[in-house]
Amino acid sequence: MPPAGASSPNAGGRFVSAPQDTSCTVHGLTSGEPVCLAKDQPDQSDVVVHSGSYAKADKLGGWAQVPVSGFGPGAVALRLGDDAGCLALEAVRTGSHASVVACSPRSAEQAFVFDAASSLLRVASDPSLCVAWGAAPPDPGSFLISTGPSGERQTIWGFGFEIQSDSIGSGNSGMPNTTSSVPHDLVPSERTRLYSSMLRGFRFCRLALGLFLRGLTPDRQNIVGRWPTQMAELKGLQDGSGIEGFDAEYWSPAPYWKSSGSYYNGTLRGFDDASLDSFADAVVRDLTYLRQQGLRTAWFGLQNEPTFHDKVIDPSSCKALGNEAMVPPPRGAANTYSRCDYTQCSYYLAFRRVAPRLLEAFPSLKIHANSARGQLGSSPVALDPVALANVSGWTWHFVGADSSAVFANTTVTNMSMGRPVWNNEYEYQPGHFRYNASTANTAAFVMNWLTFAAAPTFYWIHALKPATNVESVGYGLGIWRPPSDNTTGNWPDIAPGHWAFNGYNWNAMAPFAKFVPWDSVRLDVAEDVVRKDQRVFAFRTPTDPSAGGPLHAGSTPPGSRAFAVVNRHPSQPFVVAVRFDDHAGRNTTLFGHRFAGTETDTHLGPQTGGVFQLEVPPLAAEWWIEWEQTM
Repeated sequence: MPPAGASSPNAGGRFVSAPQDTSCTVHGLTSGEPVCLAKDQPDQSDVVVHSGSYAKADKLGGWAQVPVSGFGPGAVALRLGDDAGCLALEAVRTGSHASVVACSPRSAEQAFVFDAASSLLRVASDPSLCVAWGAAPPDPGSFLISTGPSGERQTIWGFGFEIQSDSIGSGNSGMPNTTSSVPHDLVPSERTRLYSSMLRGFRFCRLALGLFLRGLTPDRQNIVGRWPTQMAELKGLQDGSGIEGFDAEYWSPAPYWKSSGSYYNGTLRGFDDASLDSFADAVVRDLTYLRQQGLRTAWFGLQNEPTFHDKVIDPSSCKALGNEAMVPPPRGAANTYSRCDYTQCSYYLAFRRVAPRLLEAFPSLKIHANSARGQLGSSPVALDPVALANVSGWTWHFVGADSSAVFANTTVTNMSMGRPVWNNEYEYQPGHFRYNASTANTAAFVMNWLTFAAAPTFYWIHALKPATNVESVGYGLGIWRPPSDNTTGNWPDIAPGHWAFNGYNWNAMAPFAKFVPWDSVRLDVAEDVVRKDQRVFAFRTPTDPSAGGPLHAGSTPPGSRAFAVVNRHPSQPFVVAVRFDDHAGRNTTLFGHRFAGTETDTHLGPQTGGVFQLEVPPLAAEWWIEWEQTM
């Protein structure tokens, strides 16, 4: 057994002399019960594991959630598994649940015993040692915000979300014939509340053509509304929320154009010029239909996740490869919802035919590529000047990724050809959602995209997801209960036809949508040390008082300054000093707001001065803005 203060190669914590380190105090176990330590997957947080029965942890409703004293809000015990022979107690200071792999309490090197008298986890073979939780506290930080013209960075357009405007099976398994969706399922008052309380402030709504809008014309060549009121419902969302418009993108074109003859699987039925010209005409008809129904289409994407390959391919190579370049490689099991696969070359051939036809028909439309691996996934487009002329931005997917995925990552900005890059889908898949830790991770991830990739926007995946679906807790900013759902399992306080905020996701995204006016300008922040788990993001509101979008135009003072600090440390606060570079000649009053997994807009009051001294709690973000605003 390692000496005091040393690390065990198998245990999740470090060993310290029990009388000298009370940070290893643990509550809620039975005296003398054998326990062991394991690592949480995928974030490698420490968790306590002890023997017991369990239910599967990949469904929220299947977890036994038990309050655990001594760890603060949101602490739960998660019963995980007979096969592992262990019960995992959530490391509440990490805010994450455990995905326990093999764990043997009988292992001498991993064996610990809970001592009820001292509330310590003691090493079984040496009771003078116990387990210390958490990492070392972060060093205090010092940040300087540049306010002059030299400190101005990219314009932040505003933020986006996706809407589930048609049904999908739990776990994304199939597309039922039911019309369960939003806004359709919501009673009128709940629609109004959705538009004003949640969506007002967002700029773009991603519309999944062929998935959440999947009605068909009789010839199966074009996509239309699937029930009589669907398009009016989408227009009501647009008008009620005040979004600029929809970002319409295919999950699949209409089945007529598919090799599979279905929304499921397959690729385009042909890549010769005549076939692609006919397909391009159909795409123009699809967008014409949206506009005829009163939907403003601001952006267009040819295909969601056409391929995750990202080789740098010269467009001339595509012709040399011939048919080999057109056949998508197998992507595992058949898809359970709409999809259309491409190779990098076949995507290029389709894009260079479709994009110019769309811009000819709709000159104000903007087109992005490729909703998976950005400019690298669509490298033939990026390297063809004619095709590139139709591109207004590159879109990436880092689903559920750790915020460090874009930290000092030049991959997302390489070969961008002067176009902006951003992440246009983000969520947590079942089994990977970490509650409080996910809230802080999402906030940090958005800030890292804005800071290190100079992204002008960021899209969360779904505004609302149904209480019936296993993926909803990691996908939705809120949860709604369909009228047909009379169960009382998950989210029992939500009545049919009503919705509620999912704070773990909402509290991460809300301040971006609500506090950052459209077309704000990011301000450069000089960091004393570039940290992985703490970030400061700063911006200035538009100088035009009529700008900023419907939530801010005419009300938020033009040219106001603001900053946000996020702390991903699992257990320790982040002490930070933030200065504006003109602080010597100007006292600034900022109003503070705090967000965390179970904390929505705690008002911290005003602070006036040139230097802002803060202590940001673990797994939290604080926003300090130069105007008074309530959510």
